[in-house]
Amino acid sequence: MKLGRHPKTFRAQGPLTPWEKAQKKRAKKVRKQREIPLFKKLRRKMPKTNNVRKRRLHKNATILVTFFVVIAVLAFYFCLPISRANKIQVRHANSYVQAKVIRASGITSGESFFLVRLHQRAIEQKIKTDIRAVQHVSLNYQAGKVVLDVKTHQPVGYQSDGDTYRVIADNGGILSQPLTDIKDNIPVFFNFKQATQLQATAQQIAQLPPRIRNAISEIHYAPTETSTMRLHLYMNDGNQVLILIPDVSQKMKYYPGIAGKLKEKSMIDLQVGAYSYTLK
Repeated sequence: MKLGRHPKTFRAQGPLTPWEKAQKKRAKKVRKQREIPLFKKLRRKMPKTNNVRKRRLHKNATILVTFFVVIAVLAFYFCLPISRANKIQVRHANSYVQAKVIRASGITSGESFFLVRLHQRAIEQKIKTDIRAVQHVSLNYQAGKVVLDVKTHQPVGYQSDGDTYRVIADNGGILSQPLTDIKDNIPVFFNFKQATQLQATAQQIAQLPPRIRNAISEIHYAPTETSTMRLHLYMNDGNQVLILIPDVSQKMKYYPGIAGKLKEKSMIDLQVGAYSYTLK
């Protein structure tokens, strides 16, 4: 009777073949891998996990340190005198407009530059809104002071108020405090009780060529029962003109031609059409 060869018996009886050696080596390797505990596998991954954690901690620490350093620098800066405006200066305007601009700006001595910069646009707009005489304003900064560069509307006349006068801008705004004398060759406005009438007349006068504007000596608001827009103009050459406020910029351009044909000092009526009669 033949006996079957058991693998163990076969291996004990003779040398292993190359195939059997390879199988034995493979089985040993598999057995060793099965014997590795779970904690050993985790330990192999630990170095990578630790490196990631260290990088995250370093990044978070850097952010926090940077934040607190910035806060500390800002706090230190706000404590210094250079962070505040010690002076407010207005340029390119007379003293009357300067005082009004400073009041309208709301900026006071010791004001924080940071707060002024934060509200810069609002400050500039408020000045233009509150002061009609201001055409443009820009806010700048110099060592220890805030500088307001102002551009005002052009003067077109004086507003008479008894024995004093105020300079009127081309948009009807007031450019000066009360004056006792007149220096410029621009017309004087009389009897304007309402700001709307003064504004409308000033805007019309501003549109005239300088030679015609300077030829007007006085502008009197002279309404009638039928017209609340009538003006009575006194010219430097002795003539007088009756005209409606909305027509000043257009009809007064013809004044030199009309006046050149007159032989005597006359009243020129430009309210409806154009005609004249001799002054008595």
